[in-house]
Amino acid sequence: MIYVILIIFFTSLVSIIFMIARKLVVLGNGNCSIPDNASFEVPYVEETKNFLGESIKKLEHVALVFIIRFLIQTKNFFQNMIEDMKNVLRNLHFKKYPNGELIEKIENSKLLKMTNRYRRKIKDITRQVKKEEKNM
Repeated sequence: MIYVILIIFFTSLVSIIFMIARKLVVLGNGNCSIPDNASFEVPYVEETKNFLGESIKKLEHVALVFIIRFLIQTKNFFQNMIEDMKNVLRNLHFKKYPNGELIEKIENSKLLKMTNRYRRKIKDITRQVKKEEKNM
């Protein structure tokens, strides 16, 4: 692969040197004269400017519409996903029949309730201690 790249590089380098040498030979002979009626203006400049301007405006419009549609679609996708997750979490604490009907809400064990209560009490105590330390 690298040999192919090197061959292409050196071939293009030799061809560029050949083109420059030909121009130097023409300049050295003195044959390089510019005719008086030569025009350096590019034809149809205004038409190409107008065409490019209109094309760029159309492209900007298409890109803007695409970006807005993409943002709206992703927003809707994430909203639907969040709603589905909320529904799953709401129904997590219910027993279900095999056909999908809800039976009753599952009660948490007494141990979990007690640990949560103790946790809340400990948080309240630490808050009070911090408050008292700030007031001192």
